[in-house]
Amino acid sequence: MALDDYPYSAHIDDEPGIASFSRRDLLKQGTAAVIGGGATLLGAPALAQAPAQAAAGQAPAIFTQWRPETAGQRFRALVRHRNSLDVQQLTLNPIEPRQVVARVEAAQACYTMVGALNTQTPAMNAAVFGHGAVGTVIEAGPMVKRVQRGDRILVVVTGQCGQCFQCVRGKAANCQAGFNRPPVIVGTMADGTPVNGNLGGFAELIVAWEEMVVPIYSKHDAAELSNLTCVSMCGLGMTMVRAPIESGSTVVVFGAGPIGLSAVQGARIRGASQIIVVEPIRYRRELATKVGATAVLDPSDFADGAALIARLREMTVWVGTNPFGGGRNPAVTGPDYIIEAVGGERFVPKAERYAREPHGLEVLQNVFTLCPPGGFMRTCGVGYPMNSTVTFPAGGWSNGTKNHMGGNLAGVQMMRDLPQWVRMFETGQFDGKSLVGVNVPLERATEAVEASAYRTAVTGIVSFPQT
Repeated sequence: MALDDYPYSAHIDDEPGIASFSRRDLLKQGTAAVIGGGATLLGAPALAQAPAQAAAGQAPAIFTQWRPETAGQRFRALVRHRNSLDVQQLTLNPIEPRQVVARVEAAQACYTMVGALNTQTPAMNAAVFGHGAVGTVIEAGPMVKRVQRGDRILVVVTGQCGQCFQCVRGKAANCQAGFNRPPVIVGTMADGTPVNGNLGGFAELIVAWEEMVVPIYSKHDAAELSNLTCVSMCGLGMTMVRAPIESGSTVVVFGAGPIGLSAVQGARIRGASQIIVVEPIRYRRELATKVGATAVLDPSDFADGAALIARLREMTVWVGTNPFGGGRNPAVTGPDYIIEAVGGERFVPKAERYAREPHGLEVLQNVFTLCPPGGFMRTCGVGYPMNSTVTFPAGGWSNGTKNHMGGNLAGVQMMRDLPQWVRMFETGQFDGKSLVGVNVPLERATEAVEASAYRTAVTGIVSFPQT
């Protein structure tokens, strides 16, 4: 088959009522598709209508004969609406040509989402809870090329379109595909209320734009892999992608939640010789030791941040001091890398808590102070209240040569990195099982959210039985 005759989308050819079409067909006819039981070409008039239809939020005329098979299906989802957060039955809307529908296998409750538990504040626009999931594609729109029906996927919190300003510069962690895009109205409630389903994984079905989807070729446990859609991806990114940990280096990780524990594992995989975790909750310190920490500290054991910093410097002192033999000035010792994965408290933990400073701001200040000249700081926590500020000496950025790299996803290229990390789950390089905390069915989904909110478990995950 000549290149010009090759069909644009192999899996479209399998759809009933949609014929294959070639580049040569399109060039000859001046159209964008060949649709119908025969080979009916939609000509130039239909193309002329496409910009106006797109502006009106409608699918282009070239897809007027495409009928989404999943439209009208009923499914259950955890919905936040008005003063409630509960499971509702929804009716699925028709998807767009560049969207996919997947049957969800598992989804995790990230701490940044737990504010939905505060139902005293009404949410006037209904939305499915969550941001990401593991699932299997049951329908792909005719413009989707990345996946097809039957593919197993990760629906991730930040996608990779490959075409926007950030993606073409190798910064897919800042992909702008969703910029100014309207919400995905995934379906309607029984009373006709429209429901925003953008990345809402706490549902039997999830709808996502193509760029938010990463195909994975693995049968590994869905509950474990669900953390890769957000928290584990963030932790691994901070230690393995931008400013990756160097072999033999010393690392301090503040916070042993799912992000911090994933960062610990990334540091271990990269060959760090010393990984010290600072965490106030006992079971999380124990988990840190299990997945790779060489030492753990309880910040509550120290009178203040200065005492904690002094101890961390003692633990990371460089033995040699001869400047002509690779020695280090003992006055400026400290870890090579510092990972901050603490944030602040939206809800008072029901486990042990670091009562002195619940806002996550002192930790950020301590990170800067602890960092030695030439050291690297990677922060991802969000202090509360979110408009709070911290201050640093200006010289630390110039004469101090401290290096800071912010950003939750830390340079992750989703299409490149996530399949590799799935493989690490499969081989046991990454201990995903230890990061599965509360794992419940949809009927008990609020328990998963509460586990994350109150930090009674390292993660809260909702799993869906597959038939």
